[in-house]
Amino acid sequence: MGAFTNTLSFGTTSIQLYQQEFSNLQTLSRYWTPSAYSKIKTLIYNMHEEYENQENAWEFAIATFANLLMLTAIRSLPKRATPLLENTTESMVFQKVITYIADNFESKITLDECAKLCNFNPSYFSKYFKKHMGITFQDYVKSSRLEQAKWLLLTTNISITDIAYQCGFSNLCVFNKLFKQETGVSASIYRKM
Repeated sequence: MGAFTNTLSFGTTSIQLYQQEFSNLQTLSRYWTPSAYSKIKTLIYNMHEEYENQENAWEFAIATFANLLMLTAIRSLPKRATPLLENTTESMVFQKVITYIADNFESKITLDECAKLCNFNPSYFSKYFKKHMGITFQDYVKSSRLEQAKWLLLTTNISITDIAYQCGFSNLCVFNKLFKQETGVSASIYRKM
């Protein structure tokens, strides 16, 4: 499987290519067109089915679907008005915050602790984050949690209550309200769709 997904011609790995392309894309699903969203959802479903069934050449099928997913994302998602960050020390520090949020979205994440991670004061960090991400810090954390919830709804049989808590929502009512605002449907309907 690694041969299909990790290496492209001329020594460029697919991971390097994806990182380069995604650095200037709005990758949260709130920015996807309905057509792109539908294609990506179908590809994720196909990958899940291949993994569950594990028929002949299933690894190759997953690698193919994964590459199609990346291609769809790269071609379909809107570019940022300004590039996220150049390759600077600041960008590496900022990447710490994004990684921290991704690794800890199930816990309480505060603006103050993330500002401290970057050695910024909270007020400056808030403005800095919005400028470079095009979204407020709180909205980014909320979207990260909702994205994880969507993924778990599509790929597991975990109860909606457990998903809400695993994704960092301390209240099921708040989760249901935010999920419906984001997707237009309840979590249970989203799972069935």
